[in-house]
Amino acid sequence: MTVELLAGLDVSSKQGKEYLGGIVGLKESITSTHKRLGYEQIHMRTLGGKTREIILGKLIFDLDYFPFCIRTDRNAIIGESMKSRNVRHSAVRRMVLEKHFDRIVYSYICVEILPFLQKYKMDMTDFSFECDIDCKNLVRRSGGRQIEQGIAHDLADIIAWSFTRGKRLKSPKYSDKSDKLLRAMADFVRKQ
Repeated sequence: MTVELLAGLDVSSKQGKEYLGGIVGLKESITSTHKRLGYEQIHMRTLGGKTREIILGKLIFDLDYFPFCIRTDRNAIIGESMKSRNVRHSAVRRMVLEKHFDRIVYSYICVEILPFLQKYKMDMTDFSFECDIDCKNLVRRSGGRQIEQGIAHDLADIIAWSFTRGKRLKSPKYSDKSDKLLRAMADFVRKQ
């Protein structure tokens, strides 16, 4: 029997803090969880407060998948890196910094979801991420595969939006990588 995975990524930000929500799991588990929410498409930013509360109340991560959230603060860290003397006085463009940053974040994603993938003897090449424009480059620049947003992206959107608004969900694994990313980017800039 072939195992089919779905995966989704989404970014949400507020007041300079950026969170990358994600989920990877068995297609039937993600489909079941999405159906339980009772909405065909979900984009938390566009929903009313009551609808959001209903969705958060129904959301239970109890099936075979791995939800996660990583604090990245991407724009703030890249902005800080752009101020560096080494960058200002070299040919390093913002895109070079963004590509490097995205590769680091993608490596963190790989580390986060690897134990789940190993359960099914799979790796990062066995599935594609559903993501919107915000995450498309992150995945593509790092060698991953990206497809249009769908139900896994909807769940990732809920995760990212919730953490951004301080509504920490119980099951997603949370890790704040912003300090590590800031140091990694400072090291990269110093070498330019």
